[in-house]
Amino acid sequence: MQKKIYSFKVLKKDAKKKLLDFLKEKLFVSNRQIKKALDKGLCKVNGRIDRFATSLLKEGSIVTLNSSFREFIKEKKLKSIKILYEDEFFLAVDKPHDFECLDRNIHLFFPKKYILIHRLDKDTTGVLLIAKTQKFKEKMIKIFKDQKIQKTYLAWIDGYIKEETKKIESNLKKIKALHGQSIYGPSSDGRYALTYLKVLEASKDKTFVELKPITGRTHQLRAHMKQISHPILGDFLYAKRFICKDEVLRLQLHASEMEFEHPETFENIYISSEIPDDFL
Repeated sequence: MQKKIYSFKVLKKDAKKKLLDFLKEKLFVSNRQIKKALDKGLCKVNGRIDRFATSLLKEGSIVTLNSSFREFIKEKKLKSIKILYEDEFFLAVDKPHDFECLDRNIHLFFPKKYILIHRLDKDTTGVLLIAKTQKFKEKMIKIFKDQKIQKTYLAWIDGYIKEETKKIESNLKKIKALHGQSIYGPSSDGRYALTYLKVLEASKDKTFVELKPITGRTHQLRAHMKQISHPILGDFLYAKRFICKDEVLRLQLHASEMEFEHPETFENIYISSEIPDDFL
């Protein structure tokens, strides 16, 4: 039987990405595993074998792999996602780090009719909501938009903060892009963003905080922590260097709690996620 071919078209947003980075997003595996498959000559770009992880891709190019790549790549052990809450309208799952919030990734575990209500950054862990119908998603989006949902995050941020609580507000907008990723920051013509910070534990080089974003702007917490000169540890997109010298393998941001009134049953819904093992 002919082996199945996995084919990916390079879109504009992926142009000039390294082949390794492109495949890592598509395959959800490690750099080492991808390099092993490349070394075996299992990847073709526009019909030609490409063994170089650093090859830069062009818009419109076709990247292909045949199914034998699975013999050389052991995929990450993500056989299921923990369900934190479920009813006939939606479910809440415990998002692991390094999982990209796309409907097609959710469909690896749940029916194709299910759709994401919101998104978390790839390395952010915690409570993620998934609708079972488009109608319910629209009702939840209105709750988010009307700020009738309470979201609580936990984060390790760089440096020491004296204040026990802090109100952070600014108008945020996209100010630049770095390696294909958007960076947001204060701007007079940006959208209003409000975050409340509470210190839970502090040391001389890092602080453990509770963050409550009242608005829901893209990268709001990351941008606000950068704004007050205390970037989230592991946030290498918003910070080039840190006071804290601890070894940090990923963004130290966790969506720990969510509370809202159910738009169908009108019950008070409270969902929480435990701090993951790879959190400082």
